Amino acid sequence: ARHARRILAAAKHARAAGVATKLYLEERGGAAVRRAWAADMEAFEKEQAAARAAWYEDAAQREGELRLENTLRHGWRAVAVRVADLGGLKVDADDALDETAEVEAFERARPPKPRVRGKRTLDARFRDADQARYRDAPRVLVAAEDRGDAWAKTERERLRVAPRYAADDDAAALHWQTYYRAHRARGRVAAARKDRARRAREQREKEEWALTQQERSRYVSVRCGLEVFEPDLLAGRAAP
Repeated sequence: ARHARRILAAAKHARAAGVATKLYLEERGGAAVRRAWAADMEAFEKEQAAARAAWYEDAAQREGELRLENTLRHGWRAVAVRVADLGGLKVDADDALDETAEVEAFERARPPKPRVRGKRTLDARFRDADQARYRDAPRVLVAAEDRGDAWAKTERERLRVAPRYAADDDAAALHWQTYYRAHRARGRVAAARKDRARRAREQREKEEWALTQQERSRYVSVRCGLEVFEPDLLAGRAAP
């Protein structure tokens, strides 16, 4: 029993000494410090990555808003109109201006009339999207003039609110732009692949022709005619 107690005590002492030795070696080699530093750096990198992703997202949103702010909807153009010619588009701020002063307005050719497909009329929002978007904005119809440029000779409508694209319009346009570019890229790759195959085939045929050139030069082709002077043979009858 005494021997067993000594063995058990020695085992406990060895285990405690091993733990102490391990902790001493980790502290002496800086392993614990390195693990803590690695964990802190990993957390810092994740934080920086999240901050960069948020910054890029905000920058893309600002760039898109700036692009949309300086882009008119298709078909519209900015024009300078005298205050006296505004008509129903005049606002309260225009009262302080002179009648000959010019303000900014936006015009486009008069939109087409609703088309009828069978028994159904095409929905106006598909025919004129900005008309539905600026429903409360006043519009006036400008009659065509006999003088001036081609734009002045066109019947058009006038609007004071700048017709801009929205974020959903921009997202839809980018989607179809990406689809169209991918389609064109696939077409160009297929055309280039077909052209490379054609060039390789022509080169292979040219090499095969060059290899048989010496063999073809050994032979001479002669074409001769054959005439039969026996009438009986021509008539299919045997001679007497």
